[in-house]
Amino acid sequence: MNNLSNSPYSEASILEAKGIPFAWVTLVNTKGTVTRTSGRMLVKKDGTSCGTIGGGAIEHKTVLKAIECLKEGKGGLFKIGSAIDNPKSSYLEVAIDIGEINNRLIIIGGGHVGQQTAKLASFLGFEVCIVDKREEFCKKEMFKMASSVILTDDIAKTLESLSLTKRDAILALNHSLVHKKDYEVALNSDAYYIGVMASHKHTINFLGNVEFTAEQNKKLHCPIGLDLGGQTPNQVALAVMSEVMINTHNKYATDRTRKYRPVIVRGGGDLATAVILKLHNSGYKVISLEIEKPTVIRRTVSFAQAMYDGSIEVEGVTATKCDKNDLNGILDVLDNNQVAIVSDSNGNLIKRLHPIVVVDGILAKKNICTKIDDAPLVIALGPGFTAKEDCDVVVETKRGHYLGRVIYDGSAIENTGIPGLISGMGKERVIHSPAEGIWHSDLNIGQLVKKGDIIATVGNVKVPATIDGKLRGLLQNDLHVPEGFKVADIDPRGADTDHLTVTDKGRCIAGGVLEAVLRFERNLNDI
Repeated sequence: MNNLSNSPYSEASILEAKGIPFAWVTLVNTKGTVTRTSGRMLVKKDGTSCGTIGGGAIEHKTVLKAIECLKEGKGGLFKIGSAIDNPKSSYLEVAIDIGEINNRLIIIGGGHVGQQTAKLASFLGFEVCIVDKREEFCKKEMFKMASSVILTDDIAKTLESLSLTKRDAILALNHSLVHKKDYEVALNSDAYYIGVMASHKHTINFLGNVEFTAEQNKKLHCPIGLDLGGQTPNQVALAVMSEVMINTHNKYATDRTRKYRPVIVRGGGDLATAVILKLHNSGYKVISLEIEKPTVIRRTVSFAQAMYDGSIEVEGVTATKCDKNDLNGILDVLDNNQVAIVSDSNGNLIKRLHPIVVVDGILAKKNICTKIDDAPLVIALGPGFTAKEDCDVVVETKRGHYLGRVIYDGSAIENTGIPGLISGMGKERVIHSPAEGIWHSDLNIGQLVKKGDIIATVGNVKVPATIDGKLRGLLQNDLHVPEGFKVADIDPRGADTDHLTVTDKGRCIAGGVLEAVLRFERNLNDI
């Protein structure tokens, strides 16, 4: 069985450099008549080995056990013998250590891109296997880092012989995969990644001629590689291996700066909350800046309510109140997949954290304190802002045809002061304080009311319902309000109204914000 010429230690060094998996077999104990009481042996997954633990039938069984461990990816302590349960039998006790098994990269095509990709893949710790139909691109001296170099006329048959597993990735870096059978073998294998280097035209032709399932489509990458902008063979190799790496580790290619530096949203009302939800659910870490005592009325769908309650959950996402001076506490909340909300009306955290994106979601109908140089991308919701002057982007907030529109030059539609119509009702559904004083209500958001029902008091003045419907908004109790201040909202649709999820208007505006962020990230416009 000892069919490798090097010593186990020098052979291990060579295999490790090439990313080729192997098993260390160490003799730790014996019983009965054996040829050796100590020894080490290296075993490859093809059964070749170097070193010895005594030879003979027991060593042969040990090699088979080592191969089995390599396939399973798990070593251990084993007794090897003919009849271990027989007290008179002889056996060896061996420790089999397989170490870390590297993923294998099957590169079909040993041309210029294949050569650079093989070098980079080996450097990254992959075991590299080269396959090609052309003798001039399939020479071992060209691929000294590879575990095997295979010259073949039948790609499909070669792929089948490689016994592909979930640790294998296949790269077709030339047009060697010309037969339908080649693609079928690759797609039907257990390989976790299949990349095909092709032009867009060739890609369409390829996709139209090969049948595959949705699961197979998920692991198919054609054209291959991330779009890094490079064109030389080594630059293409980097693009290819970058894509292989993110699939190896089940990640998504993102700019780490933009992923880990949070988006800051000024405001935590219902519309700002819709924006925060959209960004959070799209993978962004979000900090909301509020005032100490927010005056939002749609409190069941406003993260601002956390300023009173400590935390609030909206559509499965939790916002937690944080101290603006406790940066570690804020980061802990973000790392816990929550939204952090802090009392910071002056935006000091913007200056401290230097976010990539700032969204003004205060909805004050005027610019209170947001500046275009607050971040590389500054987005403002609604009227009171002009794109290219005090922000980069404005998102329309007025109900109607243009709701959610992303504006890169100019302003949103001016505020009319008249609420949008719901079931034919506009200003009737919004209730304003009839006097100055302390607001108090014994009702809860979600209750049904009739026109004329007393829903609250401001000081000693009673506040009646203006229409029939469901209370969708109520101001936080015990706040001092001036006369004319918005304190409640009744939805005329009544019981059919969902007061626990964000509105269609909020989702539309949030979609506009996400569009602007994604367009900025992909450098599709000169903001």
